[in-house]
Amino acid sequence: ERAFRFDIPSAWKASMTSINVRVTRVTADVDGAQTQNAIYFGTYTIIVDNKLTYPNSALMALEFDAKQFNSIPTRGYEIKGLKIKIPSNYTTYDHGSCSIAGVRRKDRCISQGGTWTGTNVGDNLYSGNWDGTFTTGWTANPAWVLYDICTDDRYGLGKWLEEAQLDKWALYEIGKYCDAVDSSGNFAGVDDGWGYKEARFTCNVYLQGREEAYKVLNDIASTMRSMLYWQQGALTPVQDAPRDPIMTFSDSNVIDGVFTYEGTSRKQRHNVAHVTWNNPDDFYRQHIEYVEDSEGITNANNEIFAIDLQAIGCTSQGQARRMGKWLLYTERYETEAVTFSTGMDGVSVRPGDNIYIADSFKAGVRYGGRVSSGSTTTTIQLDNATSVTSGQSYRLSILHTEEACVISGAKSAHTTKEDCINADGKWAPFVWTETKTVNTVSTSEDVTSLTVTSAFENAPTSGLMWILEEIGSVEAQTFKVLSVREAGPNIYEISALKHYEQKYDVVESNIDFSDKSTSNLPDPSDPIPAPGDLTISEELYVDSTNNIKNRATFSWSTPKTAGTTQNYPYVGSYYVEYRRKGAKVSNWISAGNTVANSITINDAPAGTLEFRVKTRRIF
Repeated sequence: ERAFRFDIPSAWKASMTSINVRVTRVTADVDGAQTQNAIYFGTYTIIVDNKLTYPNSALMALEFDAKQFNSIPTRGYEIKGLKIKIPSNYTTYDHGSCSIAGVRRKDRCISQGGTWTGTNVGDNLYSGNWDGTFTTGWTANPAWVLYDICTDDRYGLGKWLEEAQLDKWALYEIGKYCDAVDSSGNFAGVDDGWGYKEARFTCNVYLQGREEAYKVLNDIASTMRSMLYWQQGALTPVQDAPRDPIMTFSDSNVIDGVFTYEGTSRKQRHNVAHVTWNNPDDFYRQHIEYVEDSEGITNANNEIFAIDLQAIGCTSQGQARRMGKWLLYTERYETEAVTFSTGMDGVSVRPGDNIYIADSFKAGVRYGGRVSSGSTTTTIQLDNATSVTSGQSYRLSILHTEEACVISGAKSAHTTKEDCINADGKWAPFVWTETKTVNTVSTSEDVTSLTVTSAFENAPTSGLMWILEEIGSVEAQTFKVLSVREAGPNIYEISALKHYEQKYDVVESNIDFSDKSTSNLPDPSDPIPAPGDLTISEELYVDSTNNIKNRATFSWSTPKTAGTTQNYPYVGSYYVEYRRKGAKVSNWISAGNTVANSITINDAPAGTLEFRVKTRRIF
């Protein structure tokens, strides 16, 4: 074969559309059949001598001796990822890094004498008020990962979704909850299980292929216990997080006063969760966090009902455990679903909102109704006589039909959603509920008015909803709205699930891995120790042709775990090389792999030999 290179003159490039290539043979064809010298035109290749870039790519080059590997080895990289859109007043949460290479957990870093650099308790992450603008930076906060995916026009939905179609203020509120900050924006954190604090939710995700957009968005939302729904032309996120009920329902505003309840099957209530997460201490390989509900197992006659969960983007064992505890607690206690139909009151609630339900049939007493005329901020006139008991404590809740910023159960002076969220308040766009303590009741009787110990924000007008609760005895039940469906003209069907506000403290408490860590295995990310006690022995032998030759045996001892006298437990094999020394030093010659602690070389070269051996792990 012959190859020729032809450089195209620069003057041709401006007007050139094609190039004709012709190969002409100048010697005559042979006459006989004994010589074959036919000529064929093979292929042509266009060569562009330009330095090309790889846009939106990170490149890594490695060079290694192919003789040591049967195939191209698998490589792994720890990447920092993309800079994405984050609020302009936000200092991103930094999980931290250790001054000791390979150590990725704060407790191990400090115990080994290293210095840990990262976000500490008390560091300010949200400085002042946010004006709604963005900058770019690295972050693992799933709220802003979701926002960036929705608005970027290269790899996200930016070509189909406008920024105005995503509720950024709802994401700002969710983002602060993910970072576990206090009302001032200072990092407070939740227990990481090893004696330190970490963010409540992080999302370290690497998207490397195309996927259905709706699935990707919901997968990212699931990392922060959230769901997405479309309302009023905007994509709205809602998170399972602590929040006050915004609406009250009783016989007086439910059609026919009918609440339909339904419980979940016992077999659908899992008592064991296997949560898959990526462990940075093991090269981000997938690990399984086992979470169990011991009381639930006992109640199921020691029968195991397990569920497998995929913690997307999770690189924290503590976060994986919280995810498992949240699911088991929810399935065990929040088992009662309710469905009812209402009028225009149903317009005010959205999926994810908490509501009060005072069902007289279930409670055995009518503790809900509508306010009558003549009410003041301290005395509420009831639409019907209600029975109270002397010596009992009561609280009264009134529904206000107005938009408001609610902070600690009271209306604040903030009049816009932006100011409300910046003040760490809850924005109620339609209705909000205010609760006060009722003055001590001295007699057991039916009452038509109630006096509270402190004044309501507004004097309730006739027709507003009220709910009375006998503390510790007959209390309104809290439900979380699952769906709102328009069942007919001005009729809305609401489905909700029983909700326990205390579950958040239960999920985030009693997480301690240190007392359960009994393994003596070394950290897989530690450097691989080398074998020791290298020795060479030699002897003469007679081969099959009666020739006398040299035989060399290389031997070594099993490597020890760093700082101990214990054998390294991850040994998979040993790779051995040798060479001849002296005046003429030869190149290293491979003796291959072996699982033994020695290897024999027949017909070894004469002279001084040296060898080297390296440990290969089982992973």
